[in-house]
Amino acid sequence: MIKGDIVSAIVERDIHPLVARLLVEKGINDEALLEVTFEPKVENMPPPELVPDMEEAVKLTAKFIGRKETILVWGHDDADGVTGTSILYDAIKTVGGRALYYIPDKKSKGGHSINEEGLKYAAQNEVKLIITTDCCTNAEEEIAMARDMGIEVIVTDHHEVFVQDPDYLIVNPKRGGAYPYLSGSGVAFKFAWYLFKITNHWDIATIIQEKPEYFVWATIGIIADRMPIFSENRALYNKAEEIFTEHTFTFQKAYENVKGKKPTLYELTNIVSSSHTKGNYHEGVELLMTRDINVAEEIMRRLVTFSEIWYRKAEEILSEIKQSVSTSRPYIMVDLGKKGMGYLGYVANKLKEKYRVPSIALGRRDDKKVVGELRAPQGFDTLELLDSISWMLIDYGGHKVASGFSMDEAFLPSLVEEIDAFFAEKGDIDYVSAKADLVLRSEEVDDKFFKDLVKMGFLGLNAYILIEGRLEDISNKLLGVRVIDPQGFLGLYPPDTKVRILLQTTPDGLYLDVMEKLQG
Repeated sequence: MIKGDIVSAIVERDIHPLVARLLVEKGINDEALLEVTFEPKVENMPPPELVPDMEEAVKLTAKFIGRKETILVWGHDDADGVTGTSILYDAIKTVGGRALYYIPDKKSKGGHSINEEGLKYAAQNEVKLIITTDCCTNAEEEIAMARDMGIEVIVTDHHEVFVQDPDYLIVNPKRGGAYPYLSGSGVAFKFAWYLFKITNHWDIATIIQEKPEYFVWATIGIIADRMPIFSENRALYNKAEEIFTEHTFTFQKAYENVKGKKPTLYELTNIVSSSHTKGNYHEGVELLMTRDINVAEEIMRRLVTFSEIWYRKAEEILSEIKQSVSTSRPYIMVDLGKKGMGYLGYVANKLKEKYRVPSIALGRRDDKKVVGELRAPQGFDTLELLDSISWMLIDYGGHKVASGFSMDEAFLPSLVEEIDAFFAEKGDIDYVSAKADLVLRSEEVDDKFFKDLVKMGFLGLNAYILIEGRLEDISNKLLGVRVIDPQGFLGLYPPDTKVRILLQTTPDGLYLDVMEKLQG
């Protein structure tokens, strides 16, 4: 369906046209997503085969399984990649396949993609098919290298698609057929779902019964990667919460035994995020998959200790960095050297939150290559920035508000110059306007608009609406809905004051994020 038709289909559900347009812009761009968006249950999720290349990729996987060929699941070294790897690795073995997994250390050379060291491991183990999870959408050269070694590659991922006319299979919701902001683990879940469908004839109800842990694993990836908990992600999240209260998995019990309390999904996410690759073994995958409580407790103790130490160290580094942060530029860039390699994303995110500008944290690998993590306010595209300096980068990728890159140390002086030039060309950025998904005048909206915004917020929509007009007009239209105004903005000025108000949809109501007095 074209965009206008989907908007019309949403309006037919008694949703305000402006809210319908917003939903489409937020990824509800396929009629197949309407049911799961308005009633987020896993039973309403679109069939996995709607994702481009899914059917061909899963059928190819089934052929390798049938021939008893060894399949290697290649994951990304973060909680999303770990959970996606666990799902695919377990699913292949469940249907009788021979499977291995490999997650390169993200701090090592080639840690974000297929690399020579991993391919050597694959060749030694006579691997004939690699299935990636949470990585490699744009890894044309690396995939060509694998194929030259006689290894076929299937990509499952959720990052932005830049490759033109790929000659390999890419199962990625950014290409359509699913909620575009599924996590890598969510894509892996849908791949496993279709694999079970064509091999074991399982439907979603059977997966709930036979593999309830998949919903928990997928949700850990959603939380860790800060994906919008909306539409298909909301359905997975809701089911995971239900399962989490009904089951006690080994990894849950291990946490309870070590910490003396039952974990939340968010606490487990922190634990999995603390796990690391150790050669061909990954603590996170092993923790999630083991049925041996003694093994699980041993891993859990290490990860709990590491997590606590990591957090204290991260806060120390952040505190030290804040003392020397310069705000003279429209962005922040800090160099953490070798000591900060494990904390780049955390530091960049905290600086972004405090100063509300794009923030870059640099670190140094042992091979003297520079690694960077970018975090930016809503409305700023970090990938656009990296595109502009791509000539000096070894690799880069991620999402609009969170991305990473690596480069040779020799380019550091040029890095500052090029980023300065990028921001100079951009000019002053109005982050309030840039953050907004819709910019409207008060006379353009009515009570129903706000009521439908609240309704979608309850279902998980996270959107920013910038409204300009007289304070009294805006306040009157907000009377019938739940508004969260902790700073008392609505009572700050006389009723006839012209203002602009930035509202954020949340599961609890409309949050009043910013209010500014306008001239005139």
